[in-house]
Formats: sequence, structure tokens, C-alpha cells
Amino acid sequence: AAIPPPLGIGTIELDDGTSAKGFLAESVGLLAATDISAYGGWRSYVARTNESQRRLESVPSN
Repeated sequence: AAIPPPLGIGTIELDDGTSAKGFLAESVGLLAATDISAYGGWRSYVARTNESQRRLESVPSN
């Protein structure tokens, strides 16, 4: 499967100084992006977003 722009695979440096292959994003892909750092990662962000959406959907509308 192809990885669509602005994403790509490249070499990233880890906190311990070693390197690994990982996903990269061109800077243009960050212009309207949401910073999810406070969530600790993608899975936590998605879980929290889904939880918030479920709460909104369960509120009765008038």
C-alpha cells in the first residue's frame, strides 16, 4: 500500500540516541494539524475523541 503525501517513511532518532524507521510528515501537513502530545499517542487521542463524541451524541436535543 502506498503512503499518501504529506506522509512518508524515513529514519527517526529515538530518545536513547538509536535510530529506527518511522512515519514522517512534510511541514505542509502540520499547518492545520492538532497537537496530540498531551494524549500520549495516537491511540489515546482516538479513544478520547471517540469518548467525547459518544457523550455529545447521548445528550438529548430539544
